[in-house]
Amino acid sequence: MVAWRGNLSFRVYNPNKPDKFGIKVFELCDSSTAYCCNLEFYTGRTVASSHGATFVGVVNRLISPYLRCDRTLYVDNYNTSPNLFSHLEENSTLACGTMRQNRKNGPHKNMAPKLKKGDKTVNILTDGNLNYIHFMDWKEVRVLTTAHGANSIYTGKTNLVTKEPIVKFEAVHQYNQFMGAVDRSDQIV
Repeated sequence: MVAWRGNLSFRVYNPNKPDKFGIKVFELCDSSTAYCCNLEFYTGRTVASSHGATFVGVVNRLISPYLRCDRTLYVDNYNTSPNLFSHLEENSTLACGTMRQNRKNGPHKNMAPKLKKGDKTVNILTDGNLNYIHFMDWKEVRVLTTAHGANSIYTGKTNLVTKEPIVKFEAVHQYNQFMGAVDRSDQIV
């Protein structure tokens, strides 16, 4: 969101942002340098396809020059969907992202029930190369990925209180490591 208070036909109001009025910008950034590779301004509602507005409207246009280059795309929960990830995988591009519980075409609620605090249950659903990982950290975490399996890795850090090594799912560790590029790009701007 780029702050903008003047009159503009495609100005957006979002009460959850620090700058409540502005121009909504979708960015594709390189994770190592935070360089903005591609961007698109939201100028109003467009006609959505059967795949959904974010699939055709944004992500597919931003990533299209980089398809078939054996890269991995990390997205937030707004853009994560099984249809998009399957499409990207068909075009030699892997993807990983957090997922909303009520996402269209996502796992049914009975397959991945709501977890309670302190619950150590981990739900892992696999459909081909598409993995859905659902577990309880300090809040519920849902990750959809075609780039990672369901294996855990040592993060290189230890818990300061218990002195135990911190182990995370590889998908979560990689997501945390590479997802900050858009934030860094905004800081540079």
